[in-house]
Amino acid sequence: MVKINSIKGNLQAINIYDRHTLEKFMLGKNITIFDLHDKIIKKIKVEELLIPVEKELTDKIDEHGFMHWSALNLFNGCENAQYIRIINYFDFIEQKNNYSEILLHDFKTILSKIEADLEDYVFDNSQTSFSDIKDFVNNELLQQFFNCKDTLNKKITLYKLTPLVFKDPIIFYIDNQNMKKISVLFSKAIARIIEQHKKYIDRTSTVFKVYEEEYKFLLKKEKKYKKGEEKHEDNIKWEDIFKDKATYKQFVKYAKKHIINGFIDYSFLFQKLKYYELIHNHTHFKYIDWLNDNNFITEKDYEEFVKNAGFRSLSKSYSEQRENNFNNIFDM
Repeated sequence: MVKINSIKGNLQAINIYDRHTLEKFMLGKNITIFDLHDKIIKKIKVEELLIPVEKELTDKIDEHGFMHWSALNLFNGCENAQYIRIINYFDFIEQKNNYSEILLHDFKTILSKIEADLEDYVFDNSQTSFSDIKDFVNNELLQQFFNCKDTLNKKITLYKLTPLVFKDPIIFYIDNQNMKKISVLFSKAIARIIEQHKKYIDRTSTVFKVYEEEYKFLLKKEKKYKKGEEKHEDNIKWEDIFKDKATYKQFVKYAKKHIINGFIDYSFLFQKLKYYELIHNHTHFKYIDWLNDNNFITEKDYEEFVKNAGFRSLSKSYSEQRENNFNNIFDM
C-alpha cells in the first residue's frame, strides 16, 4: 500500500499538461542567475504573480476581435479572467539561468522514483494481484503519461498563436521548449514501462498502439542507420552549440574515437572547447541536454551529470592522454 500511495503522490506531482501545470511544478524552487563567465550573481525564488487584466488591454482586444480573445483565453486557460496567472519570469528569463536544468532534473528524479516504486510494487504483489497491477499500470499510470504527453503536444501548437497576437515577451511568456522536453520524457517513460512490464500491458489500448507505431518508426530508422543510408551526425542540429561546422566534425571524430567514460571524457572535452571559445557560451546543462537529446550519451551518463550538477572542472577531468587526443584532433 505504501508503494502504490507513493506512486500516486508522485504522479500528481508530475501531472504537467499545459503552461499552468508546468509553472506550478516550479513554484518555490530557487533559480540561479549567472554572468557571462558562469559566476553566480544571485538566486531568485520562483513565485506566482497575478497581473490584472486592465481595461486598456480588453479594449484593445475588442478592437482586434475574435483571434485576440481566443489567444488571451488560451493563455489564461479560461474565459473572462480578471488576472493573468504567471510565474515571475521577468526576474530571470532574459539572463543566463538554470531554470531548465532544475525543471528537468526534478522531473526526471520523480519519474525515476515512480519507476523504481512500480518495480517494487509489481514484485511484492505479482503472485496475488495480477488484475490490480494490470489495471493500475494501464488505466492510471500509462494513461496519465499518455494524456499529459498528448495534451502538451496539442497545447504547444495552439500556444504559438499567443506571441503572434501579444507582443510583450515576458508577460505572455510560454515555455514551449521545456514543454516539448517534458513530452519526450513522458514518451520515453511509457516505452520503458511497457518494455519492463510486458505481461501487464493491455495491447488493445491506445497507449500501446501509439507506442508500437513509435517503436516501429525507431526500428526503421535504426535499420537505415545500420545500412549506412543515414549518418547520425549529419542529421543533428549543431549550430546552437558549435561556432562552425569544422569544429562540430572534429567533435564527432573525438567522440567516436576517445569517449570511454562519458562523464569524465565529455567533461574534459567541453571544458576544453569552452576554454578555447570553440563553442557558444551556455550553462553546462545546455550542452549536456544536447548530448542526451542526440544520443551521444546514455541515460546512465546523464544521471551521472545530474548527480554532479554538470561537468567536472578541467583540472579534475584532465589527463595527459586526453590532452594529447584533443590536441591531435583539434589541431592545437
